[in-house]
Amino acid sequence: MIAGPTGKRLHLEVFPQQVLDLHTEVRKHPDLMKKLHDQENKDVYIQILEVATHCEIAVAGTFTHQDMLNLCEMLTKKLYSMRSIIVLPTNTLN
Repeated sequence: MIAGPTGKRLHLEVFPQQVLDLHTEVRKHPDLMKKLHDQENKDVYIQILEVATHCEIAVAGTFTHQDMLNLCEMLTKKLYSMRSIIVLPTNTLN
């Protein structure tokens, strides 16, 4: 516990690394960022399922905490593979 500015104790919760990695990768996909921004329900689980839909990964059933972390890892890898490559022409000075 950490004492806050008022002297009261603060309880800090940190997202698991798998969720942080997914968030980092999502930020590299502007079309997905728009979908998530437009999604009315900002619950982290709903947002993860929206990412799964974007990745065309079907998700059904009941998930444990570890299942969700595994899903985050899978989605991060899938999004990484979906990145666009921008090829710029080189200048030729001949």
